[in-house]
Amino acid sequence: MASAAKSSSSAQLLLPFLLISTSFLLPLSLDAQKTNNSSVQVDSSPPPQFSFSFDFSNGSSYARSDIRLEGNATVQGDKVDLTCDNSAGSGSMSNCVGRMSYNHPVPFYDDDMTLASFSTSFTFAIKPNDMTKQGDGMAFFLSGYPSRMMQEYYNGANLGLLGEAFVAVEFDTFKNYLDPSDYHMGIDINSRVSTNTTVLAALEGTMTATIRFDNITRMLVASLRFHDNASMEPAVVSYVLQDPRALLPREVAVGFSAATGRYTELHQILAWSFNSTLAAAAPTPPKGWQADNYGRRRKSIVVAIAVVAPILALFICGIVSIKFIKRLKKGKGSQDKGEVNEKDEALVWVAGRNSEFTVYDFLHVLEATNSFSEENKLGQGGFGPVYKGRFQDGLEIAVKRLASHSGQGFREFKNEIELIAKLQHTNLVRLLGFCSQGDERLLIYEYMPNKSLDFYIFDEIQRVLLDWKKRLAIIEGIAQGLLYLHKHSRLRVIHRDLKASNILLDSEMNPRISDFGLAKIFTLNDTEGNTKRIAGTYGYMAPEYASEGLFSIKSDVFSFGVLTLEIISGKRTSSSHQYGEFINLLGYAWQLWKDRLWLQLVDTSLGAECHISQMMRCVSIALLCVQENAVDRPTMSEVVAMLSTDSMALPEPKHPAYFHVRVGVEEASSSVVESSDVNDVTISALHGR
Repeated sequence: MASAAKSSSSAQLLLPFLLISTSFLLPLSLDAQKTNNSSVQVDSSPPPQFSFSFDFSNGSSYARSDIRLEGNATVQGDKVDLTCDNSAGSGSMSNCVGRMSYNHPVPFYDDDMTLASFSTSFTFAIKPNDMTKQGDGMAFFLSGYPSRMMQEYYNGANLGLLGEAFVAVEFDTFKNYLDPSDYHMGIDINSRVSTNTTVLAALEGTMTATIRFDNITRMLVASLRFHDNASMEPAVVSYVLQDPRALLPREVAVGFSAATGRYTELHQILAWSFNSTLAAAAPTPPKGWQADNYGRRRKSIVVAIAVVAPILALFICGIVSIKFIKRLKKGKGSQDKGEVNEKDEALVWVAGRNSEFTVYDFLHVLEATNSFSEENKLGQGGFGPVYKGRFQDGLEIAVKRLASHSGQGFREFKNEIELIAKLQHTNLVRLLGFCSQGDERLLIYEYMPNKSLDFYIFDEIQRVLLDWKKRLAIIEGIAQGLLYLHKHSRLRVIHRDLKASNILLDSEMNPRISDFGLAKIFTLNDTEGNTKRIAGTYGYMAPEYASEGLFSIKSDVFSFGVLTLEIISGKRTSSSHQYGEFINLLGYAWQLWKDRLWLQLVDTSLGAECHISQMMRCVSIALLCVQENAVDRPTMSEVVAMLSTDSMALPEPKHPAYFHVRVGVEEASSSVVESSDVNDVTISALHGR
């Protein structure tokens, strides 16, 4: 009965839409038929999408009048040469410049100021005549229509650009001032100094580029595939055009520009396609058509529209009605739409500023992870599960899936993209890209085949796979990664959630620090921060952070010390484990150190007799890192020096934090921390007593 009632309700809502649409569309259909009978040329159909496709190896795929050539550009058989071809040995290839563009205006936005979304794909070749003197490169551009290459740039400079407003994607083979390298692709806005670049290992041979612009996100994304060098990974560069209408006029020219400067290089276009969501102006009837033939063709189009339009409109109205019913049922959900859009825009802004990673399609990720199946699940993080995936090209990935409707989780998601995209180090996990669609927020990482550190050190069977040599290398690698974050990166980053489950191991068991969702950025002049929103994992948090919300590089040093003790002992620091009379690893380790029984701390599977001096040194360094007062703890620079120099004298450690917390002791501080543990991550709210 309930389903019948719902069907009846839906039908009642749908009926008015159908009646209204019919009442409007039948007169339109009759008017269209009258228009056809009276031969009045009125076309009420919506303009089609605009597209063209040229294969220059097939002369019938394009008309010579559809392309505009400037400078040294010429059509040469099955391709278009943008610059001079000296294959026959006559003439010079240097100081050449040329353009090829579509010889009709392309709408960039319409009368309602609606921007076009467009995509273009082209196959091209760059052929240097002398590898030691390669230059300058070529670009895909949009500029005012018609294209006008300025006469003063005919000497081969600036890729044939400048002198007018333009947006371009350059494929540069010569390092000019402020260029990152000889070979790179970049996005240029009215300047040859790119707003964003991606460095390439080489830029020669046959390649295919795809460039897309989205009118909602304002993101311009260019990708490049290499045909002649299959080992080279596809390259991507992106940038968000903040105010596209201020950059370009309503109608634009689209095409290619290239130059050689003082060097010798041939640039060829082999094929080109272009698609836009805005229709171009109706073209002039082709030459040779008789007016009556053209009129009859238009009449047949009007008749087709008159028949199809009412049917199509009824179908659309039905779809709209169903959507309307579903929206009514969703209730409050639609009120959150603005918030989601703001989040998506924030992610797009972040992505536009970084060229080192890709914005992935959700369906591709879904396919790669077998629809996030349990078989592909690698583990559970604080803000969602992690899955293994494999793309069709064989690339293996790890997908961190943010739990839906997690406001805090989104903040950490965006934070992780902003941070890790700017960080490059052998001991940091590599972020390949992200995906954002609806409530889905996905981070795409390189896949670490050996999982995380906790999988080994806390498992009775797996721990034997990590001998002392490997454990020491892991400790040193983590220290190097933290030192990079604290001192040597472009940013000063405080991780705030360093723990065994956030240390991934690559195929050679090298450590990679991961999960930057809780990380904080400091300026180089800052030494500490303060927060009322205490976030981290119990047992790894420094006391000043857990009790007062104070965090600094010394907070990470404390976590590193705890983690080092776990690696040496194979024991968890969690309060759920009891060690003698102590309920945490720090107190237990400190007592053994004072009693000169520290060897009892070492994992029995290690065979301590062979490495006793190194182990003792690491225990001492770990205890220095977990000292109660932050000022007493070493910096990561000092820790790395201690680990790498056996002759360096170590100070005697003072007592660690939480060392006095023993079985039966209920209170150990003057504050109360109410914690909510979610899959190993603790989000805490601090209250004074």
